[in-house]
Amino acid sequence: MACAFLVVLCVAPLAEEIHVPGDYPTIQEAIDAAAWVGDVVLVEPGTYGPISFKGKWVGVHSTQGPEVTTIMGDVANWIEAVRFWNGEYWGAVLDGFTVTGGGGKYGGGISITNFGGKVYCEIRNCIIIGNTALADTSGPFTSGGYGAGIYVYEGGPQVENCLISGNFAERSGGGIFVADSANPVATFRDCRIIGNTSAAGGGLYTSVSTPVFERCVFSGNLALDVGGAVASIDGGPRFDHCTFNLNFASTAGGGFALIDIAYPEMSNSILWGNVAPVDSQVHVKPNCWNCQFFVAFSDVQGGWPGTGNLAADPLWWDAAVGDLRLLPGSPCIDAADPAAGTDPDGSIGDMGAVAFLPVLPYGAGCGGLVAGWSGLPIVGQVGFAVSCAGAPGGAPAVFLAGVSSVAWSGVPLPLDLSNWGAPGCSLLTSVEAQVAALADGAGSVVLPVPIPPVQALMGAEVFAQWIVLSPSANPLGMTLSDALSITLQP
Repeated sequence: MACAFLVVLCVAPLAEEIHVPGDYPTIQEAIDAAAWVGDVVLVEPGTYGPISFKGKWVGVHSTQGPEVTTIMGDVANWIEAVRFWNGEYWGAVLDGFTVTGGGGKYGGGISITNFGGKVYCEIRNCIIIGNTALADTSGPFTSGGYGAGIYVYEGGPQVENCLISGNFAERSGGGIFVADSANPVATFRDCRIIGNTSAAGGGLYTSVSTPVFERCVFSGNLALDVGGAVASIDGGPRFDHCTFNLNFASTAGGGFALIDIAYPEMSNSILWGNVAPVDSQVHVKPNCWNCQFFVAFSDVQGGWPGTGNLAADPLWWDAAVGDLRLLPGSPCIDAADPAAGTDPDGSIGDMGAVAFLPVLPYGAGCGGLVAGWSGLPIVGQVGFAVSCAGAPGGAPAVFLAGVSSVAWSGVPLPLDLSNWGAPGCSLLTSVEAQVAALADGAGSVVLPVPIPPVQALMGAEVFAQWIVLSPSANPLGMTLSDALSITLQP
């Protein structure tokens, strides 16, 4: 292990950028031309054929994102879209692609397999959709048919911010299949596993493994037998701050199916609204040896033993259309394990993958100004207010509100005001409305914001920032606060 890191340190300064199609017409040709460690392949928008990393620790990144950059497999010839097969390590990165049209026995979209050493790759910001894992019935025994979206055998990939959807495995693991754990284990963070299908484990199938899932959503997955969201055998996958809703199983276990020697762990999560003829949320196979589902600080429909667990409607915005945000008053708000850290707003964590964040600060202010708020921004109610602290006593202030944090009248945001005489200050929101106010003697401003009872406002996102007039602060004569992202609640 130490030698591997020394190699990376030695060659990293020599890393080169290879452009596709500028330097090579295909991604595979660029990988083939890359050094074994450290080179970066930058891919322009387009559709490209299947690729194999061939043991190289290279980064393959799209320049414009997965919506316009696609790697296409070849299901007709049983070829996966992406292969990590030969001991690739952390420097092997796939970032920002749609991965589709792949088909193989062991993985359809992305196949991670120990054919030449355990694989520790990174997969980020990808859409893995429309792939197939095919079962081979040509021999005396059926083989394959596992892991249509992502297949992992003796590997520990780190997968972040990916959508894994609409994949079909003829046997197990429509979305993901993980078998024979490596160390460190396979880890999935901030992923959405949605609308995948297989016989067992529509969303995920684990075998002899302990993969970790953090802040992931499992929804709309289908098992033609057991385990709509998850099926587990001989291992203990771990789920933290995850949400499981509207997964289906034709036989049993719309949410989870524990098949044998299964001991999954779930914490700070929501398991609700899954469907099956038997054991809609959790199915433990009869005579399942050494099977136990460890649950803590989670909301489980029908209840489940464990510290801090609930059995109450989580009150989502609209689960039927996949909107799993928590409504005000949800019992899952601030109900996660207090020792597990806080939400981005600094409060005790919420159960589930989607935190309740009706107001979230962003950006940085200047001149010591800090934006704040009190109450909840509920449509048709009073009681919500925005505030600003750190202004000179009695100074004039202006509250700005807009509908975008990325552009205003064609001007990209944030807009650096240094060239206008306000170094370190930036405009962080578009300006569709403004309200004047005065700071009190302590330099604080509080502005009540009643929200009209207009149904169309529900779910709208508004961005807000303060300007304080201060002639002595800088040549422009004003300072600006950080900004607030405000989601109007029903």
